[in-house]
Amino acid sequence: MAIVRAGTCAEIAANIVVRAELVEKRQLEAAFVDTLLRWANGLQGKFCRLILPILADTPQYAKFRKLQKRIRELNDARNEIAHGGRFAKRKSAHRLVLVAHELCTAFTKRYDTKLNLPKP
Repeated sequence: MAIVRAGTCAEIAANIVVRAELVEKRQLEAAFVDTLLRWANGLQGKFCRLILPILADTPQYAKFRKLQKRIRELNDARNEIAHGGRFAKRKSAHRLVLVAHELCTAFTKRYDTKLNLPKP
């Protein structure tokens, strides 16, 4: 369950990026952005379908693009558990919780400077 929760946490952090960029910066309607977030579905979907296109041609793009491998790793592990009924060993779970922490920090630090996520 730690991997599922870690994946969910990273997905919520991705939502923060999308809302900050589209609602706050670009003044799009929140209801429309909510529809996009549901459409993108999941951490990897939100990252590939929303975050990367939103940040294209910005200085942040390269930094976020480097996260793609970690996102895929966490998302795949989460889906194997949630949809495949598989389990992970404690060591793997701990490593993926640290990956989620890295992703959440990378996603949120630009948008909420007061947010401090202590390392697990």
